[in-house]
Amino acid sequence: MTDSLERAAIYLAGYAFSLFGGGKGARSVTATIPVGGHYSAELLGLVEATIYTTAWVVGKDLFIPVWLALKVSTHWGKSDVKETRPIFNRWLIGTGVSLAFGVSAGMFIQDATEHRWWAALGPVIAVGVGTLLLIWRGRILERRDRQGPQPP
Repeated sequence: MTDSLERAAIYLAGYAFSLFGGGKGARSVTATIPVGGHYSAELLGLVEATIYTTAWVVGKDLFIPVWLALKVSTHWGKSDVKETRPIFNRWLIGTGVSLAFGVSAGMFIQDATEHRWWAALGPVIAVGVGTLLLIWRGRILERRDRQGPQPP
């Protein structure tokens, strides 16, 4: 394969992972959360931990306060936070999962074009596995929520 075709294939693979994987991953994770689901905060915490770690590792730690500002912005000028927060959490979860796919796809493109294949595949695999774990955890929380409170 010529260098330009190889480069094009790498970019195509990276963007396909970001667009299709990110879209499917975000939809699959948020599908486990009913609108108004009170456990959305737990899943959001898992997504945020991933975002913070990734931002730090890739040297974009200034993104952390930006994310936190976005997170608290729902409280500004609102009195019905208890009603709107679960909906916003759901949106943040989807955004965070999509962000993880986008960042890992960018890292894939950057490392793969320099033939650092293990470095290229690591973040992509990690995000894929992490998304599957979020879906799994969301389904557990969804089942627990449907069953109602359990006696102590």
